[in-house]
Amino acid sequence: MLSGNGNSREDDRWLGLRQWWRSLGPPDLASMTMARLGDGNNYDDRRLGLRRRRRSSGPPDQDEPCSKVNDRKAELKSLGEKAVKRKNYLGASKIYSEALDVDYFDATLYSNRSLCYLQSGEAQKALLDAETCVELRPKWVKGHYREGAALMLLKEHKKAFLNALKLDPANAETEKVLWEAFEAMKKDHAAEEKTLKSVD
Repeated sequence: MLSGNGNSREDDRWLGLRQWWRSLGPPDLASMTMARLGDGNNYDDRRLGLRRRRRSSGPPDQDEPCSKVNDRKAELKSLGEKAVKRKNYLGASKIYSEALDVDYFDATLYSNRSLCYLQSGEAQKALLDAETCVELRPKWVKGHYREGAALMLLKEHKKAFLNALKLDPANAETEKVLWEAFEAMKKDHAAEEKTLKSVD
């Protein structure tokens, strides 16, 4: 909330306070993440991209406007995109993790890091980021698409198929996941029938 009186220093303070509040992270998101991880022993595991949020005793330095924080996030996001274009998915995932330290609530960053994990074959990490993306932006199709792609990589074709049906079937990305899941389900079913016939 800005002061509205045109006082830039006061506006920066409001933005600084907002950034500090956001840096604390929502308690339910942290608990949902812990529930997904199970025993919680991996909470600090950087490879999963789950770092403890720094909790300070007060808001960040009021003299540093939030625009610097947003500039840093934009810079990291751009570096991540360049790494993806070079097919350096490991490097890009590290850059996106660093960007998430700047803005824990950016669903786009989770989606982008999920893509990197998918391309690296790390389906479990990709699914975790995709689920977080969906929690942050439930109506964003791309988050659901990433979740479906991760489920496909995990060979959970039926769940991916059902998730794709919930989305906009006219969307090209959704249609692609839908057909991939359907074809994989047909192959699985055919393999099961073949196994059953060979047992008889």
